[in-house]
Amino acid sequence: MFFNRYRPPDPSWWHGRVDAPTPQRVHERILCQNITELFAIDRPAFGILGFACDEGIFRNQGKRGAEQGPRAFREAFGSLPCPQATLYDCGDILCEDGGLELSQMALKEGIALLLRQGIFPLVIGGGHELAWGHYQGIREVYPNDRLTIINLDAHFDCRPFNSLGTSGTSFSQIYLDCKENQREFDVICLGLQEGSNTEALFARAKEMGMQYVTSSQFPPNLDLLLSRSEKIYLTICLDVFAFAFAPGVSAPQPLGIMPSQALPILEQIFETGKLISFDIAELSPKFDRDQMTAALAAQLALSSVKKISKAFTSLSRDC
Repeated sequence: MFFNRYRPPDPSWWHGRVDAPTPQRVHERILCQNITELFAIDRPAFGILGFACDEGIFRNQGKRGAEQGPRAFREAFGSLPCPQATLYDCGDILCEDGGLELSQMALKEGIALLLRQGIFPLVIGGGHELAWGHYQGIREVYPNDRLTIINLDAHFDCRPFNSLGTSGTSFSQIYLDCKENQREFDVICLGLQEGSNTEALFARAKEMGMQYVTSSQFPPNLDLLLSRSEKIYLTICLDVFAFAFAPGVSAPQPLGIMPSQALPILEQIFETGKLISFDIAELSPKFDRDQMTAALAAQLALSSVKKISKAFTSLSRDC
């Protein structure tokens, strides 16, 4: 199943300007490596894994286009200055036949492979249905650890789950998994748009125990949350940002938050040393303008790599 939905990385995906005698940019230093043959020698190491799928968006009556998100991300990320960390491109998980559930299972296997080798997963979507597959991969490796999920998103994504998942059911699926396995459901949604979620969704989030901070309440104080967390999974849906900064999404938000509001919060999370996995969802180049949304995703990824590397180095030194 995994191999039927896995596309190994291709060095031709990475290109950009060269302006120094020694490699300075991501595209010059990234290592393309089949995820099944990957073994990280140096730390910290990051594995970029694309989730080239928008079937969940389609099922949720959204606009297709996020399937091309991983490719647009690589184009934007490749020309950025390379941070002091080992970066692997681990290829893409595909969904070319509508079989979302199988692609989510393949993503689960890919995440588990990276985590078991001590490689930090950086997943690029693709629709936010990736959160369910990503979570399953984390739980495969850390079944008993207390996990806090921080979701920057305009939407709860907690629609009732029946038999078929969508981009809007990931957190309902996570909730049901926690309930079945007697785990704490510790999820907070930051940047929520009150005008993009019905009263029924607010009621369901309350019933599930999902915490949230609306965009009008941004930025939040996360000190207590971060102090009690053991392991953190961070997921960012790019529609949390205002349309002026992120037009390339299925559901653009005129009243979304600004990147300058989010970055200090993200850096606080990155610097805890508790973050174990990170994804960026809903990048839809079909609707982007001047690659603005792809550039935003790339800058968020660069910031994460820099700050997480710094936290890793600091923790290693303390040990």
